[in-house]
Amino acid sequence: MNINNLLNRLEKVSGSNGKYKARCPAHDDRGPSLAITETDEGRLLVHCFAGCDVYQVVSAIGLEISDLFPPDSVIQSMRHDRKPRKNYRAIVHN
Repeated sequence: MNINNLLNRLEKVSGSNGKYKARCPAHDDRGPSLAITETDEGRLLVHCFAGCDVYQVVSAIGLEISDLFPPDSVIQSMRHDRKPRKNYRAIVHN
């Protein structure tokens, strides 16, 4: 799922560039207390500042937690594009 599909299910959405806020669908929200962020890897992070947990939020809009993550194939291809991490455990100090 992309961020636009998620945002279309929410009310009073504002923001841009992968960082948004909206009314939380899991409680009677008068103002926007839900933060939505899209990571570089395509993950959708959802946080309600009023205290609703992510399970309550996604189920209130007919989604599942897995909908907040890109398919495994996308994640795997992104990992191959990165430089390999340095293995600090293999470094021997003399």
